[in-house]
Amino acid sequence: MLFARLWTTGVSPGASSTYDTFAAQRSRSMFASLPGCLGAVFFGTGDTRCVLSLWLDQASIDALESNPLYAETVQSFLATGALAAPQTTVVHEVTGGTLDLSGLARTPLNPDAPIE
Repeated sequence: MLFARLWTTGVSPGASSTYDTFAAQRSRSMFASLPGCLGAVFFGTGDTRCVLSLWLDQASIDALESNPLYAETVQSFLATGALAAPQTTVVHEVTGGTLDLSGLARTPLNPDAPIE
């Protein structure tokens, strides 16, 4: 069974670009390297940002708490001053749906991918 983890945070006034840069430069590669993580997307509007990550199992999500890379990334993110309250995390079992990734190769979600 797959799991979806949604983390939502406030962004400090004037810090949206700091948040977005950190997410692109640090969080993206961190999620890509985490065991059990199938991917993550970053989104938000105004002073709210979200990360939706998909996971192979609950154990992989639980392992975040003891993962050194995750801990270091969180501490570095906090040090930017970009994060603000409220922050919430919810995890749900994926019960169905559809996801067509074929068009993502040419979008800003994956700017480093070669265009075929």
